[in-house]
Amino acid sequence: MLQNLTIKNFQSHKDTRVEFDPRLTVLVGSSNHGKTAVLRALCWIVRNRPRGKAFIRHGADAAEVRLEADGATIVRRKDRRGLNEYSVDGETLSALGADVPPQVSDRLNLGAVNLADQLDRHFLLLDPPGQIARTVNEAIHLDSAEAVAQAAAAEVREAKSRVKDLAARAQAAEAEAAGMAWLDDARARVEDARGISERHARSLARHDGLRRLLGDLADVGLGLERASVPAGAAEEADRTAAVLKAVGDREAYRDRLADLLLSLTADNGEIAAIGPVPDADLGQLDADAGDWGEKAQRMNRLCDLAEGLAEAGKGRLALEGQVDGAEQDERELLAQLTECPACGQSLTDEARGRLLG
Repeated sequence: MLQNLTIKNFQSHKDTRVEFDPRLTVLVGSSNHGKTAVLRALCWIVRNRPRGKAFIRHGADAAEVRLEADGATIVRRKDRRGLNEYSVDGETLSALGADVPPQVSDRLNLGAVNLADQLDRHFLLLDPPGQIARTVNEAIHLDSAEAVAQAAAAEVREAKSRVKDLAARAQAAEAEAAGMAWLDDARARVEDARGISERHARSLARHDGLRRLLGDLADVGLGLERASVPAGAAEEADRTAAVLKAVGDREAYRDRLADLLLSLTADNGEIAAIGPVPDADLGQLDADAGDWGEKAQRMNRLCDLAEGLAEAGKGRLALEGQVDGAEQDERELLAQLTECPACGQSLTDEARGRLLG
């Protein structure tokens, strides 16, 4: 949206500022007072027309038109010495041709359809239908909308085609997967075969070990066959073994006799140390033994009685704690009484004290 237009040294305008209303702006004045020059200055900055330098005000060296629109500031300058430039938000654009720089046209988004000269026909009223259609199309960019719609339709068709192709490929993959149901059984068989292969490897290792052992035994047997044994060596070996066994049995018997002798010697020493026991002392020992037995029985009964008394004491302490708690609860309830439970009258501190006492 256009905010304002400032014109300096352009035709009859030395320094003119026009504020645009957001809805409608009307220029009113008599002829030859610069109304058309305002429109021409706007066309100069929007369309880069008119060309040449004739519009520079008489007596001035340069003309300048400043337009503020949609937050952007666009300036068009030209002088009699060759300066010819645009400025967009402080950025200078020089080396201009006949067209409007894209930095300007993109910011303004205005074209020939948005402007009309003083002697142009009434907009669209006298134009043929084809021209009206082209003008409307250019104004609202129907061609761009149509191009976007066509591109979108093409993308939709391509997407549908891809979806259809993917669905067919998925269906083919499902059919192929259904035909490969034997893979699970094959996988199980492969695992079984792997286990059999491992067991076979272990069997081969054991077989190699046994083969080496058999080879060693064969070498030993061959050595024994080649060795010469003296005559009577076997009988001599048997006799030697029998003698060794007899010697071992005798040594074991001798060790047992030595242990028994030691035990008897210790017992005899303890008996000798005690000495002979008189018959009278034996009777007294028997009497003392009976007396100590009765004392032990009484001691056991006293222990049982003490344990019972201890349990009873614990029970009494528990009952006393419960009684104390009940009395404390009763005192707290009586302390909360404000009225007599019988007559409903308010209780004084004295009456409540008697209750608590």
